[in-house]
Amino acid sequence: ESAARMHPNNVGRIIRAIEIYRTTGITMTEQLKRSKQQPSPYSVCMIGLDFANRQTLYDRINRRVDVMMEQGLLEEARQVLSSENARTAMQAIGYKELAPYFAGEIGLEEAVENLKRETRRYAKRQLTWFRREENIHWIFIDQCSNWEEVLQKANSLMEIHGL
Repeated sequence: ESAARMHPNNVGRIIRAIEIYRTTGITMTEQLKRSKQQPSPYSVCMIGLDFANRQTLYDRINRRVDVMMEQGLLEEARQVLSSENARTAMQAIGYKELAPYFAGEIGLEEAVENLKRETRRYAKRQLTWFRREENIHWIFIDQCSNWEEVLQKANSLMEIHGL
């Protein structure tokens, strides 16, 4: 049943299904069915951190990329991309945006702008993904005066949920 749901090129998931079966003697499909028979024994309180003002988030991302560049991201990327792990590293945000710079295809400024843009897009995809979860309690960082207030709000949410 699992094989019918999986794309034949999804090697990682296929290997995981085989590992589950060989380890437990139970198929992945059966494991999933069994796991849903009983309610979870855990109390869950999901807390998400976001910004009410999206531009504030994007400005912070841009500043963070600048700091990473100042702290040596360029040299780190050069070393990683010249290693035998470069193929895997090319999937990571940061390295793949700097690779065209090392290849002489674009300038450093353009590569850094691409890195900032892709990081902002990744943040947007994350928020879109997590917003589908109805049980997340969002705390808007830019509506708090400091981190202690963020922590206080998070603690209050956990207390409400008995945690």
